[in-house]
Amino acid sequence: MTIYTKVSRKNLNEDRVAICPQMGCKTIERVKPLKLGFLGFGKCPKCKQHNLPLVYVEERIGEVVSAALICLFDKSGLPPKNLLKIIEKRYPNELNTFINSWIYCITIGRGAKVISNYMDSLSKAYLKTITKKQLRDIRNQKSTVHQAINNGIKEITMQFERLLKHLRKHSEVFSNTKKIGSPSIRLRHLLTSWLEKSYSEEKSLLKNEEKKEISLLEIKEYYDNILNTGTCRCLLGLDPIQKSDKECLLSAFDRFSAYFEFCEENLTQKFTKADVDTLYRKSNTNMTIINNFTEEELKFIEKNHINISNLNTRWAWVNSKEIALKFYKEVILLKFEDSPKSHDIDEIGFRGFRAAISKLGIGVNDLTKAAGLEPHFEEKYTGMNYNDLLNLFKNKIYLEVKIKLNLKKGEAPRTRDLESKEIGYRGFVDNVRKASKKEGILRNAWGEFVKEAGLIPKKELYYQGMDFPELIDIYVKEIHPRLKMKYNLKDKQAPLKEQLISEYSGFRNAIRRLGYNLSDLYLILGFEHKFWKIYNNKSYRELIKFFKDIIRPSLQDIYDFSENEAPAYEEVEINYRGFIEALKRHGKKFSDVIKELGYIPRNFSNLGVLTHSIMNLLLSYYINKEEFPSTYYSEVELFSSSNHRIDGFQFITKSLISLINLNIQKYQFSRSKEEIENIKSVIRKIEGKQHLLIDFSNGFFKRGKTNSELVASKIKKYLDYPSSFLVLIGTNWNISKLIKRLPNSVKYKNQFLNTSDSALISPKLFGILFGMKGTYYELLNDIILNNKQENIKNLNRIYKKLMGINKINYYSTDDFNKVKGKNTLIKWL
Repeated sequence: MTIYTKVSRKNLNEDRVAICPQMGCKTIERVKPLKLGFLGFGKCPKCKQHNLPLVYVEERIGEVVSAALICLFDKSGLPPKNLLKIIEKRYPNELNTFINSWIYCITIGRGAKVISNYMDSLSKAYLKTITKKQLRDIRNQKSTVHQAINNGIKEITMQFERLLKHLRKHSEVFSNTKKIGSPSIRLRHLLTSWLEKSYSEEKSLLKNEEKKEISLLEIKEYYDNILNTGTCRCLLGLDPIQKSDKECLLSAFDRFSAYFEFCEENLTQKFTKADVDTLYRKSNTNMTIINNFTEEELKFIEKNHINISNLNTRWAWVNSKEIALKFYKEVILLKFEDSPKSHDIDEIGFRGFRAAISKLGIGVNDLTKAAGLEPHFEEKYTGMNYNDLLNLFKNKIYLEVKIKLNLKKGEAPRTRDLESKEIGYRGFVDNVRKASKKEGILRNAWGEFVKEAGLIPKKELYYQGMDFPELIDIYVKEIHPRLKMKYNLKDKQAPLKEQLISEYSGFRNAIRRLGYNLSDLYLILGFEHKFWKIYNNKSYRELIKFFKDIIRPSLQDIYDFSENEAPAYEEVEINYRGFIEALKRHGKKFSDVIKELGYIPRNFSNLGVLTHSIMNLLLSYYINKEEFPSTYYSEVELFSSSNHRIDGFQFITKSLISLINLNIQKYQFSRSKEEIENIKSVIRKIEGKQHLLIDFSNGFFKRGKTNSELVASKIKKYLDYPSSFLVLIGTNWNISKLIKRLPNSVKYKNQFLNTSDSALISPKLFGILFGMKGTYYELLNDIILNNKQENIKNLNRIYKKLMGINKINYYSTDDFNKVKGKNTLIKWL
């Protein structure tokens, strides 16, 4: 126990300031000497609340700060091992970001704000306690009176500075603030479950404590658990202290006091940079190539005692005909009722295996024969040389596929078209590659082959002949701006691999032909790229959950399908091709996922996406001008923890409301009084809000009636955003009214949602409210008309026309966040 100087007025020669020794107590008073050394009351002042003798500030304040620092930087505050193991197993790609964000939140979650506020209030209370004359004398540096009070001020300043230095060091040294990010939706669910489990453990420990005595070490574990839940809550953007649970409510100063006792019993240890680095090393060590293997591959590798510690690629262990045959018989053949074709093996995710056996000089048919089965077909092109294959292609194959693939005059087919099941020339393409190698053609074999046949390579070979700097220039000037607008990417954010190769597969192939990867390109440009490995090491069950929780909700925002429908195969393939490939590795199809989850399959249509893009371009073109009183933001992510994006967003200003009211007065409504009143009612509601949310959809009408299900899903997604009004615009408007009155509430799953902060209006009314005239209004009508007629060709024409305008100021999520300026991770600082 620390021994303090006894605060007694008898022994004082000058005024001093004393505080209650109880941590967190706000009792502070100026202690004056007794008159004539013996006259006066309260000779040994005590705290009225705790009945404890007061102690001098300069003697106690150092211990208070030390206790806080012991608590804030105890090694137990690092991410719990059990939680790390779960994240490492389920979401290995998010592990490093989680560790970094957790460490950043440690001080906030364990009470940094409380001790900081306490020190600030103590310094203010200290100055209020002393007299003006004493303060004036202290400010006079030459004065030698009131030294005891001056020493107290210096000690508080020094300890406050000590605290802030430690907090600053923590934020700068232990965590990388540039890589801090909010957890994904799936990780949020996991952390929420972990919190609930931790709360139940806290309550059970409290019950045990009431029944029997527990050791000091067990008490510390209890405190550690409470503080770690605070850090976790902070990571989720919540208040570190769960005020609703009275049993688990524990003040920060109770914690500091307890940890000071733990320290005296040598139960605490401060974490260091080395401890943090060890966490990262462990997580990086586990992120090995093993993540690329399926469960059946790992079982085969373990059964045959194959060493995979030094592998560079997934199939590098296939280094002999014997092991290849064994894998073929024990794993691949079990997936088929009959002997498989080459492309059958590719479709279940084993294309790399076929490439590995080709390096050994064998093919699928060779393995089939060695397994004692009859090959599905004999290679009919075997033995043909390069010229024979070229003549066969010009005189027979090209004439056949030209009609099937609807090729232009002189246009060459792509290899993937020929290799498809419908065309059926995979064997021919493989033999062209083999024959090309014998001729010394090692790169771009198919491109050289079709040129020999007098044909022009298709778009996939557009980038041939360009060097790496030229390809970088093409990406920066042409490819990334288009992908950024289409997928709402940030300025320095790389697209998903699936997003790029869906439109620019030739660009990716050109980079790979030069010996580079997409990651090399993004590294040079300083782009963020974390898209590879997203599906690695996922079981089929985890893939189903990923589709249900991540893919389907994000595509629902784009394509506006109902709650019981699934996105079309093409929609998933465009945005999440890696997911389709991951299913194939498990021998599953996308239709299996839909069937298992009980969704209704739907046909693919690009109409809605195209109309959305054109509407956003038009409104950006019209609204984002200097003279317009408000900025229009397109495809905005309102919530950092969700993928939901609102089509359009505007901050509601007085100038905007004045403009809308003026436009209504100018327009002569030949409408019923009821409709006019409904429109004015909507304007009044908008006037009372701060944010205007705009959503377009072809789905707000179903068989001539309002689609309440879709309206409800939009309200559920977006109206949690504070002080907002949601305007729903039906791009397939088919009634004469300008506004469709919504019911007072709409049903969403098992709950009813109020519609008072939303309105369903026609595109025409939207144009009137915002004063669209002339060319702008004609463009709006043209878009809506072609959308109704499903005229994709004309919509593409309008899209290209708008894309060709250089004056469009297109603002998206990045620009919105700069204005919004809010981050949930630093919410409690």
